[in-house]
Amino acid sequence: MQIRSLKPSGKTYRKGCGRGLNILVHPNGTKYWIYRYKFNNKENNLSLGTYEELSFLQAQKEAINLKQQLKSGLNPSTERKVLANKHIGIQGNTFKAVALGMIETHFVGKTEAYQQKSVRYLEIYVYGWIGSLQSPLLSQRMSWTAWSVFKSSTRVTPSKKYEY
Repeated sequence: MQIRSLKPSGKTYRKGCGRGLNILVHPNGTKYWIYRYKFNNKENNLSLGTYEELSFLQAQKEAINLKQQLKSGLNPSTERKVLANKHIGIQGNTFKAVALGMIETHFVGKTEAYQQKSVRYLEIYVYGWIGSLQSPLLSQRMSWTAWSVFKSSTRVTPSKKYEY
């Protein structure tokens, strides 16, 4: 397949290159390498980088490495997040450690007041109960699911009990 010859169209489209490796072509002409895989009977996509950053051979090698992770029973997406967390200094799989890592990405574009209020809610209502909860299964997705449930729970007037 000639990847250079793939032209942008009105919609984003994907072309398979074999062994789970795909090239995603956006309407603006940008091309991304995507690795498609199944983990726990769920389809997942993992971005490997742009066509300009990675050659076809480099993308193939990366896809082979990811396939080895799958054969070992590891989810490549989770492994990438764990590696990213180690780079920013988050150690352990406690709820608090994962939440602190997610705060970095979640607060992009949010107001300072929103950031302070959200962190304060975590400190007051969440960290005391489950902040030190440690589990190999605890992931960033689980942490933000808990955060979403917490944020959507009803907080009523002081004359009534709080419902969480």
